[in-house]
Amino acid sequence: MTTIVGIDLSLTSTGLARITTDGRKWIVETNCRQSKPTGTNLAARDSRIRGIRDDVIAWTTPCRLAVIEAPIPHGHGAGTFERAWLWGAVVSALIGRHVPVVAIPPATRAKFAAASGGADKAAVALAANRMWPSWTPGVPHGVNDQADALALGSIGVVLAGLTPPFLMPAYRVDALKKLPRMERAA
Repeated sequence: MTTIVGIDLSLTSTGLARITTDGRKWIVETNCRQSKPTGTNLAARDSRIRGIRDDVIAWTTPCRLAVIEAPIPHGHGAGTFERAWLWGAVVSALIGRHVPVVAIPPATRAKFAAASGGADKAAVALAANRMWPSWTPGVPHGVNDQADALALGSIGVVLAGLTPPFLMPAYRVDALKKLPRMERAA
């Protein structure tokens, strides 16, 4: 069995997708890990980030490939430092477990799923359901985050060299061409 995971990382609502195949049958599972701040001091922030990281790693490993949404390069506002801290903690934990990790820009995820780099979360959720008609969100909250993770995992299916069970129209192929060469070689 081969498992590919998609991670739509967030401090408040992390979407997770696990796609498993034996080459014929595909199993798609999604989940959402929600979190709220427990305090503003460093110890409380660290505890929250470690908790999210540990839950993400427990749910996604072992796997052949992890595809995570890349951070926005010039992000600002509340939580910017914590989001970067969380992203680095999760990526480091995956790499420490010898899991290949590919970071996908948000616009690439949207274009791959919904044919437009500017597609909103609802459009990506609709497209994810079209790619995986049997998919049902694993939990009732964070459905759009689960769909984003499923779109990322779907990119991973292609990057891992598997034959996807969904169509690969030109816009999906084009979205992957925009990835740096190293990222496509996963």
